[in-house]
Amino acid sequence: MLALLLICEHTLSMLKSAMDKKEKAYIIARLLRNPNVDVGQLRELSLSPHGYVNDELRRVVWPKLLGLDLDTKMSAHGKSKLLEHRDYNQVVMDVKRSTKRFPPGSYSLS
Repeated sequence: MLALLLICEHTLSMLKSAMDKKEKAYIIARLLRNPNVDVGQLRELSLSPHGYVNDELRRVVWPKLLGLDLDTKMSAHGKSKLLEHRDYNQVVMDVKRSTKRFPPGSYSLS
């Protein structure tokens, strides 16, 4: 009987966690609809349970936090300046080395 009770409590806890994630994802998505999103609110949400919930939301939230406009294309001059930066090659090597920790085929450096 005790084992059944523990299983039920665990299941209820998992359901609550799933509902919390769904609700939090909705709140984040609603904030992101505003072109002048409150970055302070986004920061606060990162500190609460489940962070930014999933990778899909993280891909949208992080550029907002960094103040990046992903709709703006980098000019050829900007790209060449980036490639000439003294730390560029080190960053490329670090990224390649860190991706070796991922299972084969799960990550692409394109």
